[in-house]
Amino acid sequence: MVFEGLVGYAIAVLFGLALAEYTKIKKKGIEKPFAWIMGGAILILVSSLFALPWGWTIFSIATIGIIGEIVGILGFIAVLVGGLWAVYELLFG
Repeated sequence: MVFEGLVGYAIAVLFGLALAEYTKIKKKGIEKPFAWIMGGAILILVSSLFALPWGWTIFSIATIGIIGEIVGILGFIAVLVGGLWAVYELLFG
């Protein structure tokens, strides 16, 4: 089964976090960057829920699409910040 789009990206990030935990890369003192990465991956998964055809009539389709895009961008920023922070801590910490 192949995951496409945002769901595949979020699953890849969560799989990378699981591998980091398994290989003991995640050391004491750098839990916060990994929490940022996990939070960003969860936000990306939530943003993919807005792309599903729910058939809501309360909001217009444009509003639902904008909310999904905003949540996806916030998730991407959280993954980016957490990743850069983790690399910095692993190299210089």
